Amino acid sequence: MCRHDSSGTMPAATVDHSQRICEVWTNNLEEELKRIRQVIRKYNYIAMDTEFPGVVARPIGEFRSNADYQYQLLRCNVDLLKIIQLGLTFMNEQGEYPPGTSTWQFNFKFNLTEDMYAQDSIELLTTSGIQFKKHEEEGIETLYFAELLMTSGVVLCDGVKWLSFHRCPAFCDQ
Repeated sequence: MCRHDSSGTMPAATVDHSQRICEVWTNNLEEELKRIRQVIRKYNYIAMDTEFPGVVARPIGEFRSNADYQYQLLRCNVDLLKIIQLGLTFMNEQGEYPPGTSTWQFNFKFNLTEDMYAQDSIELLTTSGIQFKKHEEEGIETLYFAELLMTSGVVLCDGVKWLSFHRCPAFCDQ
């Protein structure tokens, strides 16, 4: 079962203190995906957020626009780097959260000795509470997660609506 934490990262104006966050590691991954299968039936709007270990490469060449450059910068770094966290928050069409857990934060295997990263990003993430030793020891293997996610009803489902926000300036200006 999950340890619930009511401290969200939503802007102060929209924080709902009844919202619950579940930290997902290898040991509770399958159990929490089962719970998500139940939640998604009535709460089919999913807000998504990710944490990556910074910017380690910059694209070279000519670009049609600044937006094209920013996209290529983001793409090449996402292709090169390992994801650290994926957050999914579920709500219905009216923006209401399910009772109990509404956000699942998936924590992936990440090794500071072996994986690429930008030092300034790791320092910021550490200050923000990311526990890299725990990610190394208890983090979810990304390929196993992908396999389970594909059968969870979260992806490849016409009724699911994905919400995200544009983070490229925060990610790309590093």
